[in-house]
Amino acid sequence: MGSTGNGAALGRFQVMKSAPINMPTASWLLLIRTVKINGISITKLQKGGILMKGFPGAGGPIFAGLILVISLISCSPKHVVQGRVVDAVTRQPIQGAAVAIRWYAIESEDQSAKTGTIEAVQSVTDAQGMFKIPKHPDTDHVLGVYKNGYICWSSQDIFIGDPFISRANKYRKRKHHRIRDGMEIKLESLQKKHPREIHAGFTVMVAGESTDSESGPFHQAIQAEYQLWRENLRKDFQKRVGAK
Repeated sequence: MGSTGNGAALGRFQVMKSAPINMPTASWLLLIRTVKINGISITKLQKGGILMKGFPGAGGPIFAGLILVISLISCSPKHVVQGRVVDAVTRQPIQGAAVAIRWYAIESEDQSAKTGTIEAVQSVTDAQGMFKIPKHPDTDHVLGVYKNGYICWSSQDIFIGDPFISRANKYRKRKHHRIRDGMEIKLESLQKKHPREIHAGFTVMVAGESTDSESGPFHQAIQAEYQLWRENLRKDFQKRVGAK
């Protein structure tokens, strides 16, 4: 797959490194959809820029109209999916569970990559345990679910909570999770055998990954876990200082 002198090939398209139609580079957009208008195909980029194929050589008015259309399209999620939170044992719906999801784009491919939030939503399940969340296809996400008395659920990690394994092995990666309509999240009861201080740290971690704000129903729901986590940090700090 070749590339021209002013761009680099990406898939079947061409990334234009110079602004088309004399548009300043600072005006480039981050697009989150794929559309085709007046012969131009445009799809999502991880960084600012325009990704296009078959530019028809039209004037500025067409391009200005294109920017407006794409901006309107990118302001809302492609569609909304519905899910349900239930007790893992009884399969009964759980009302009042806090649900948070953050869709994000990775801004670079190296290990120190930062993520940019596309959309973040927090909600609470109804009497039937139902919730609704947006879905952005071909985009990364973190989904978190919390209800007092249950183990915090994450789409990224699973809290093991076995008191006989090392602190470093309290989590394991969740596999085969995907956002789909009709999805069911099963919450397991938080029992006495589960180390509460480690679960509190896990819950705070999930909140940080699945939200982009310290306000909202998810953060309100985990206040007790957050306070326990802060207290554990304070105790650990005092032990370290006292040991020196």
